[in-house]
Amino acid sequence: MQKYTNIQKYLTITFVICGLGICTGCSKAEEPSQTGSNANTADQYPDNSQAADSNPTERGKASQEIPDLTESGKSFQVPSASESENTNQIATASEDESSLVDSPEQPDDVSTEDSLTDRKLTPAELQTYTEIIQDFSNYGFLMSDWDKPTDINLYEVFYSGAGISRDGTEAEIQAFLKRNGRDELYTDFFVMDKTAVSSLLQEKIGLTYDEFVMKGGKGMEEAYYAESDSFCMEVGDTNYCLFECTEGVENAEGNIVTLHYVGPYSWIEEGEVQMWKDGSSIRYNHILKGDILDTTE
Repeated sequence: MQKYTNIQKYLTITFVICGLGICTGCSKAEEPSQTGSNANTADQYPDNSQAADSNPTERGKASQEIPDLTESGKSFQVPSASESENTNQIATASEDESSLVDSPEQPDDVSTEDSLTDRKLTPAELQTYTEIIQDFSNYGFLMSDWDKPTDINLYEVFYSGAGISRDGTEAEIQAFLKRNGRDELYTDFFVMDKTAVSSLLQEKIGLTYDEFVMKGGKGMEEAYYAESDSFCMEVGDTNYCLFECTEGVENAEGNIVTLHYVGPYSWIEEGEVQMWKDGSSIRYNHILKGDILDTTE
């Protein structure tokens, strides 16, 4: 009986040991399967939180690129191509405007308007131009009102000799007296050679005497003598005017002056003349106040 009991204990122990062995084997067989599954999952879906934590810059980019809209309740909308283009254009225009405002190439104190303004003549310059217009080579061109050269009254220009006159010869004096039916001279008499007249007109208005007449200007035929190719005149002092420049400007280019003059004790009281800065030629003359005489009438 005791032997049987011992055998029964032995079998029980053996059975328990076998059972434990089987359980242990099963658990060991399942561990590789779980490990493999976990490894594959990690490869396919890396832990973003760990990657972001290890690189703060990447974490910031990720948070900017994918905003969390779940809490606000707003839906994420992708802008259309046209909206993106308009946004880019507005941004570019804003940058261009900003660059213009901040550009160091735009000085604050530059005024293009001032650089193109006529310069007023100084008192010393006005005195110089007073002397120029009183010169006999210029003086006569102020005796008539004109815009184009062919409107000039040549008798007024040359009434005082214009600085080119000479004394007449006896033959020229006799020819003059014979034409006018007189026996003697009563006032001053002088002669101007036609070549000298043409040279002065060419200098002052750009036309010779013949060109002046050809273009419609009134010549001095009554005073011309073909035998001496000259102009003969007997004159008094009725042409004399004492002019003074009171104002004047020089143009922006610095080559032309416009002068305002007065003659308070003359038959021309006020006028404006424009000439080249050196006084070599005259562009126009306007009689603003006074009488305009015509000695040919």
